[in-house]
Amino acid sequence: MTKEDDSPAEAAAAASARKHLDELRWVIHVKNILQTMNEELYSRDAPSIFTVPKALSSARPDSYLPQLIAVGPYHHWDPLLYQMEHYKLAIAKRNQTQLLLQGTSFHHFVDYCANKEHAIRSFYHRHVDLDRETLAWMMAIDAAFLLEFLCSLSDARCGLAIGIKLACKSIARDTAMLENQIPLFLLRKLLRFHTHLADDNLSSLLLGFVKSISPFKATQNLAALSRPKAYAHLLQLLYRVIVPRQKETADCNSIDGSAVTIPTPEAECEIDVAESVHERAKPGPEYSGIFDTIWATASGLHVVNLLIVKPFEMLLKIPWPIFSALFKGLTSSYAPVPADTTISADEIEIPSVEELVKAGVKFSCTEGDLSTIRFDAKTATFYMPTIVMDSNTEAVVRNLVAYETTAETGPLVFARYTELMNGIIDTKEDVRLLREAGVVERRRMKSDEEVARVWNGMERSARAARAGEMDRVIAEVNAYYDSLWGVRARRFVRTYVSRSWQVLTFAAAVLLLLMTSLDAFCSVFLCASFWSN
Repeated sequence: MTKEDDSPAEAAAAASARKHLDELRWVIHVKNILQTMNEELYSRDAPSIFTVPKALSSARPDSYLPQLIAVGPYHHWDPLLYQMEHYKLAIAKRNQTQLLLQGTSFHHFVDYCANKEHAIRSFYHRHVDLDRETLAWMMAIDAAFLLEFLCSLSDARCGLAIGIKLACKSIARDTAMLENQIPLFLLRKLLRFHTHLADDNLSSLLLGFVKSISPFKATQNLAALSRPKAYAHLLQLLYRVIVPRQKETADCNSIDGSAVTIPTPEAECEIDVAESVHERAKPGPEYSGIFDTIWATASGLHVVNLLIVKPFEMLLKIPWPIFSALFKGLTSSYAPVPADTTISADEIEIPSVEELVKAGVKFSCTEGDLSTIRFDAKTATFYMPTIVMDSNTEAVVRNLVAYETTAETGPLVFARYTELMNGIIDTKEDVRLLREAGVVERRRMKSDEEVARVWNGMERSARAARAGEMDRVIAEVNAYYDSLWGVRARRFVRTYVSRSWQVLTFAAAVLLLLMTSLDAFCSVFLCASFWSN
């Protein structure tokens, strides 16, 4: 056997040996992890920092990606954001200097982060592929940056240098993104290195953050800021201030405890048709006499003239243009509706603001969270919280929806709110009416049309956004609107009268075709002499 014949066998043996070695290394690696892994990793709550689902990020990916600063491991190595690293290192250096004056060191905080490695990793849904030391330094530097940034947003004096003024709105926007979070307990610990009143000072800092980034003027849930250790990160804290905890535990797909049956498109579009040709109506006995008379008359004519000449003459006299036009109209009437003319599936069934105002509904603003949304049928007043629309609102709203969709297990209250706004806002006129009522406050946005474009671009959440109380409000608004006589009259005209015109036009065209065909038939077969006889 030659050397060339041995080479394939040797290559296969070498590949098998390498595969066995890789498997052995993997087993050794797993054993080492199981021996050194801290059980704290499994004793904590579920992850709270997720990557945004593709179903949400595909429409507007820029709303979920930090544009200026990276916080946490998900975007730390992005080369477009790495230019801000020198600024974060300068802040870490200032922290180190201040901590040395207080008899401690920034390295002590880094060691604390290293000891909490598994606790930090447990906050992230996606695997953080960093070693222990790299993760500890990353978290320490990002925590120092966030702490100084929060100080720059607050009037509180926390002993840190207040130096972040440039691009403050952009940084605030980036710190409210789901993929750009770090555990909040690291900020509490670093602040404790600076002062013994860590929780009190952190509550003041968080208040400044909420006021600067929240699109709502929420005041009821600010008590949540007094318990910062109860929240995983900044975005979760912002969500808790805006969305109150739901007391009801009923099924998210029910209203008032009763199941909601949503008709499927197939059920709504079902048409009763005969199952077979045999079910068609058969001619009655009253027609048999006419057929016998016609046959008796035709039998007296010349056979060749009857079977060849006369039929050709009749075919030439039939108005084929009318028949083809009628056939075209019939086929186009029942043609499928193009996809771009259908109502968006992302929009809930509720009248627009303009339609509601024309029906007598008044809008009134409330300074609170989403629990203040209600409808008073007696006064026909729709109460909604004031939302501030600026350059950051769309990104903040989208990331709140993403957090709620991925991390919250209860009803998707905030996602349902965005669907409600998407449903009632269609045009700039709707935004103008809401702005005049105080429900929408426009800041640093050019026009009402731009605000309408933001809400019309909001897509539905990745899972069904059923929220019992808000669904109740939507049902009450629809019930009030549908009960108005003017709405019923317009709906009746649109549903029956408009469709009846098409039916009458079709019937008239059929009648014209029949009369013209009968005239052609009689001109050929001499019906006048037949009826006179």
